[in-house]
Amino acid sequence: MKHLFPVITFISGLFLMPAVAQPDSSESIIYDHSGNEVGVIQRQAAGGGYIVLPTQGTLGLGYYDIVIPADLMRRRPSGGWETALTHEQLASFRPTDDRFWQSSGF
Repeated sequence: MKHLFPVITFISGLFLMPAVAQPDSSESIIYDHSGNEVGVIQRQAAGGGYIVLPTQGTLGLGYYDIVIPADLMRRRPSGGWETALTHEQLASFRPTDDRFWQSSGF
C-alpha cells in the first residue's frame, strides 16, 4: 500500500508530459504563402539560417535536411514560420549532406 502513491504519481506524470511537449513542436513548422506545410525546423545552423527537413508529402523529396537562410522566413501570427519560397525553389536547395544531392533540373 505504501508503494501505491509513487506508482500513481509516476503514471499520471506520463500522461501529462506529451501535453506539455506538443506546443513547442508546432512552433517549428514552416508554411508556404498558401498555408501548406513545407518543412520542419530541426535546429539553427551556424551561419544564422535554419536546418530544415522538407515535408516529403508536399515536396516529394527524400528524407534529408536543407539549410534555409533566416532572412527568407518570418514568424506567423498563428504560430510557426512562413516562407515566400516556392516548392521548386525549396527543391533546389542543396542538402546538408552532399551524398544525397541530385540535381532536380530546375
